[in-house]
Amino acid sequence: MPPPLDYLEGKKLCVVFVKVLEPSTGRVQCRALRGRAAINQGHLDVMTAKGAIFTVPSSAYGTVAPNDGTKLLGDADYFCLVKVDPNIDLEHGGPGHHGPNCHCGGHHHEEDDEGGFPVIY
Repeated sequence: MPPPLDYLEGKKLCVVFVKVLEPSTGRVQCRALRGRAAINQGHLDVMTAKGAIFTVPSSAYGTVAPNDGTKLLGDADYFCLVKVDPNIDLEHGGPGHHGPNCHCGGHHHEEDDEGGFPVIY
């Protein structure tokens, strides 16, 4: 059973999407999504300033922790880690992404991006 998350209601939450690039070295790519936490029928949602809603997978509930000062987290009160499939493109949607391999059709703009460029560690 996931831990109770009611204390997150209304708090600033940063979801850090983590993509493993090189398992042998621990090299990862991270991208942040920042917003306000909301508990909706027992699920944790994050609503961005632009109104987009992301439902945090329950597998990430155990990673919720207070902001530790890492620059990527910005001014969030708390953060959580969401591991993404290696086939997910974390760069798409970042500033300047409308290149030759972009298939979004221009449906969003650079200023809609909540997390900026992905960061590699």
